[in-house]
Amino acid sequence: MNRRRFLTLGTASIAGFALVGCGSSAGDSTGQIEVTRIADVAGAPPTLAPNASPPSTSGGGQASPQASPSPAATPVAGGQGGAQPPADQGGGQPIQLEARDPFAWSQAQLSVTPGQMIVATNVGLLEHSFAVDEWGIEVDLPAGQPVEIQVPQDAQAGQTFEFFCAVPGHREGGMVGTITVA
Repeated sequence: MNRRRFLTLGTASIAGFALVGCGSSAGDSTGQIEVTRIADVAGAPPTLAPNASPPSTSGGGQASPQASPSPAATPVAGGQGGAQPPADQGGGQPIQLEARDPFAWSQAQLSVTPGQMIVATNVGLLEHSFAVDEWGIEVDLPAGQPVEIQVPQDAQAGQTFEFFCAVPGHREGGMVGTITVA
């Protein structure tokens, strides 16, 4: 009986070593992990590993149906972040504003003049928007696409307003700033 156990145990051990040896080849001795790449699909949301940092710019995002653009906000011609700044419309040079991930603006305080353009660009991967309640503006910011927002012509010097991202949770997460009319 002991001899049978010994032979069974010995055979199982040899088979185990053989299987372990078959699992590796001479070319795989580096110990590196090969990452599986998933192709981008038009219209699909981006897929990130946990705690991954998004690229500095992103292209081809879809506009969210959350809010419709107001007449004071229009996409900049050319689309992909390399567009020329809009022509001066009587309010000084356009102000460049970036919506960043997770919940931040590139500038928290803006000084504007009536009629001036704010060019807001979502440089992150998350959905963002630009809103000013007192001006009745809430516009989605598609990823990588600059959007022009015009300061109302009737804005009075000295007024201060809050601008924010209207996506649920973003304002509460700190995506808020102030606009002062000069």
